[in-house]
Amino acid sequence: MPIRTLLLASAAIGLPLAAHAADTYAAPPAASSVVEIVVTAQKRSERLENVPISISTANREQLDVAGVHDAGDLARVVPGLHMDSSGAYSQPTIRGVGSAVAGAGLSANVATYVDGFYHPNSLTNDLEFIDVESVQVLKGPQGTLFGRNATGGAILISTLKPSQAFHGEALAQYGSFNDAKGSIYVTGGLAPTLSASLSAYYHSGDGFVKNLITGHHDARFENYAVRGQLLYRPTANLSLLLSLEHSDVNDPTQQTFGNYNGISDGALTPGTVIATKRGDVSNNKPGGNQATTDAVSLKAQYDLTWAQLTSYTQYRDDRSHLHFDVDGSPLQILSSDWHTPDRTFTQEVNLGSSGKGRVDWVVGAYYFHDNNTYPHFNVDSGGFQFDAFQTGVKTDAVAVFADVTVKISDNLFLTGGARYSHERQLESIQSTFFGLPLTVTAHSWDSFTPRGVLRYKFSDRSNVYVSVTRGFKSGAFNANGLSTIP
Repeated sequence: MPIRTLLLASAAIGLPLAAHAADTYAAPPAASSVVEIVVTAQKRSERLENVPISISTANREQLDVAGVHDAGDLARVVPGLHMDSSGAYSQPTIRGVGSAVAGAGLSANVATYVDGFYHPNSLTNDLEFIDVESVQVLKGPQGTLFGRNATGGAILISTLKPSQAFHGEALAQYGSFNDAKGSIYVTGGLAPTLSASLSAYYHSGDGFVKNLITGHHDARFENYAVRGQLLYRPTANLSLLLSLEHSDVNDPTQQTFGNYNGISDGALTPGTVIATKRGDVSNNKPGGNQATTDAVSLKAQYDLTWAQLTSYTQYRDDRSHLHFDVDGSPLQILSSDWHTPDRTFTQEVNLGSSGKGRVDWVVGAYYFHDNNTYPHFNVDSGGFQFDAFQTGVKTDAVAVFADVTVKISDNLFLTGGARYSHERQLESIQSTFFGLPLTVTAHSWDSFTPRGVLRYKFSDRSNVYVSVTRGFKSGAFNANGLSTIP
């Protein structure tokens, strides 16, 4: 849970943010005009009123005014969105559709994209908003428009793109519990065809969780992240955007908790102090959540005049280490400790129409490879330590999709879309403690999912539509439950 801070000081230098080209928002108009909101939910720039999808949008200024500093805060500005967590795992739900479980190979029902790139790991998806330009939250299945299918919806985060004009910002905050945050963003041209940007932030604090046994704060945290981007435009038709990012999270807040209604194995021993209130713990071992991410992505766009070809290539290396006191008491009864390396490669290719005719269309293909393992799940019970199990899930998924909108008349539009998905998971389980030899199991899922929309335009700013969509999310293995049944 993010800690609310009191803003004490901030500073900014350079040109106003409106100088940046916006994927989602046009520059603010005069006070007497109606704000024109442009979204890219259908893989092309369109006025929000003309898009037959339930969308909530917020630009950089709106996010700042609402105090939205990370993905966990988005529920403040998006109706129908709930940002829950299962320990350190981020669990978004839209209109009640989400995931109630977390583990190897278990992706969320609500997909998160940053600049068009899918972020699969729930342990690293509570993103700090450093250089975010806008956020779009799409509600309902989105399989005919995006690479990774999602049954609940999609969270689309767009960052500021490198600019030829120099621009810089700096921000400093300080609040209670020694909560300190600083961030910086700079961009400018390196050559006539090459622009660059660099963003970084640092956030630390004591946390508000007090250990009743030691009297100390048990949720001290220290997080930082750096993102660099290079934008190369060798010709008017071609652009290449290379992004490099590194983040390091050491935040035990979600792994540091008390006991619901005092329920704890430690309560069986008379006189044992058991924390029950929010903000109190009675652990003999502190909770921990360390997560490190290294990622590189390349977005290539080529304008063919009659259509635009876009390629998204990404590699991610997410490494997490979690531990907590299971019994939540000062007694040494049971604690757990586990590592979760997760390596992901994704490739998506889109071809979209120019939008100059009576038919707008986009076709795409997607490949997803993910290797999520628990190489060591250690348990400490009464001083007896053992490696409980080693599990892993490898996922390979391919999909092809298309979405077409036909302008039947000046006021009537018909949209049809379809997607075919194939996904295969390979599970491995081994446990010397439970006497289980190495077991490897595989299973595949296939699905065809359609989309149909009929939209009628009453005026430039008034539309009505009826939409029928279907989403697909593959099954999975309960690897951490040592089950081979998909």
